[in-house]
Amino acid sequence: MKLIPIGAVVENFVNFLQNNYGGFFEAIADVIKSFMGGTQTILLSLPPIVFVIILALLALVLTNWKVSLFTFGSLVFVFYIGIWVYFIQTFVLVIVSAII
Repeated sequence: MKLIPIGAVVENFVNFLQNNYGGFFEAIADVIKSFMGGTQTILLSLPPIVFVIILALLALVLTNWKVSLFTFGSLVFVFYIGIWVYFIQTFVLVIVSAII
């Protein structure tokens, strides 16, 4: 049985795109990186408790008080175990991915 060389075809196509349109893709990547960096800077400049309260209130408006309380408690826990920066980075990545 002869297999279709899909790996080689895809590799050639990706190389073609990189060689001919690399600048275009780099420009798009730069815009996305700038947006992500700016959003991260803004969110990290907020006091964590303010951001926690904003998200808890958003959860309260969109769902119910149980989800809001869970959101508040979870985010406070994230802050106190020292992974707040990683949370913000992940949060921004998810938001940007959803927008795209």
